[in-house]
Amino acid sequence: MQTRMKHFGVSMQQHPDALAVLTEFLDVVHKKEPITRIIEIGSGYGGLTTLFGIWALENGADVFSIDCYPPKHRKVMEALGVKVTVDDFWKITRSIHSLIESEGRSLVICDGGNKPHEVIELHRSLKPTDLILAHDYAVTRDCKFSEWPHREITDKDIKGLPLMPERLRPGPQGVMERMRRVAWGVWRRT
Repeated sequence: MQTRMKHFGVSMQQHPDALAVLTEFLDVVHKKEPITRIIEIGSGYGGLTTLFGIWALENGADVFSIDCYPPKHRKVMEALGVKVTVDDFWKITRSIHSLIESEGRSLVICDGGNKPHEVIELHRSLKPTDLILAHDYAVTRDCKFSEWPHREITDKDIKGLPLMPERLRPGPQGVMERMRRVAWGVWRRT
C-alpha cells in the first residue's frame, strides 16, 4: 500500500482514503457541536495540516500545528491561517494544555513521534466535548481491520486511562469504522 500521498501538492503520510474520511468526520463532529480549534502534534510534511487549515477556514475554527522540525510547506500552512510552532513537544506541554483547556471545543490530533505518550500526556486537559485522535492506530498490533501498515498506538497502550472510544451517535452509519480503517483512533474523556 502507498503510505505517502499528496494533498494540493503537499506530501502527507496517510491512507489513500484518509482525506475523504477525515473531512466527513470533521463535518459530523462540527455539526453536533462546533469545533473551536484543532491542535495537531506532528506536522510532518504539512499535507494533513493543509486539510485542517482549509476545513478550519470554511468552518470558523483555528488550527495550531506543533512539530520539532520546521514543516517543509510552512508557507502554505501559514497562508491558510495555521499557527505553526517549531519546538519540542515535551518543552511546551504546559502551553498545549492551556490551548486545550481554553473555552470552546478542541480536537487534539496526536501524530508526532510517540503517539501513546502524547495521548497519555494530553488526555488530562480534555473538556467533556473535546476529542483526542491518534494516527497509526489499530485495536491490537496484529489487527487486520485496518488497511494501514503502521500500528504505533493500540488500545493496550492507553488501557486504564479515563477515555472511551467515540461512538458519534447519532451520526452517519459507519464513520467511526471508516476512521479506524484509515488508522485513526478517536476518544473522549469518561
